[in-house]
Amino acid sequence: MAEIVYKSYIEKAPPEVAANTLVCLIHQTNYLLDRQLRVFEKGIRGGRRFYRAVVSHSFAGEKKETLDR
Repeated sequence: MAEIVYKSYIEKAPPEVAANTLVCLIHQTNYLLDRQLRVFEKGIRGGRRFYRAVVSHSFAGEKKETLDR
């Protein structure tokens, strides 16, 4: 959906506006990736609690499948 919003700013705009739009999109993407990394690192610091959550989540689907058979 975002590509539809920004498409006109990139394709139909003067080169300076298109470049500025791309720079803004890069900054937004960087911000969102930084937030994801912080959440991930916070989970890693949680140690076993984070590991248990990941493992239990991955095996939860397998247990359900074996019970459904």
